[in-house]
Amino acid sequence: MERAIFALNDMDYGDFAEAEVITDNLASELRSALIPKKSDPFRTYTPTLFEVLEVLKNKYNLSDDAVESGYTLKKFLHDTYEFDDETIEFLRESAEYLVVELSSFLGQNYHVT
Repeated sequence: MERAIFALNDMDYGDFAEAEVITDNLASELRSALIPKKSDPFRTYTPTLFEVLEVLKNKYNLSDDAVESGYTLKKFLHDTYEFDDETIEFLRESAEYLVVELSSFLGQNYHVT
């Protein structure tokens, strides 16, 4: 999971394909580590990061701000393939906040660059 969190922190926010792969990988890692298979609501499809974060909010009290950051990433990644500088900065800030929130939630100390 550490690698997936670092990848989110280091991703190229202007590259849609890379950003989508990285958020999908983080969703998969969080799902595997924290959502038991027998109670997994996503048995029939692969969830987005936002969907996994919503389950973690309900199950483990992940912060609303972390879920909102996940939603922001989802919304912008699916709305456009090219990002202007302002959008890239907004995505970077959302991802950085999510790294901090997930680090705290998981009891780890990941450095945001």
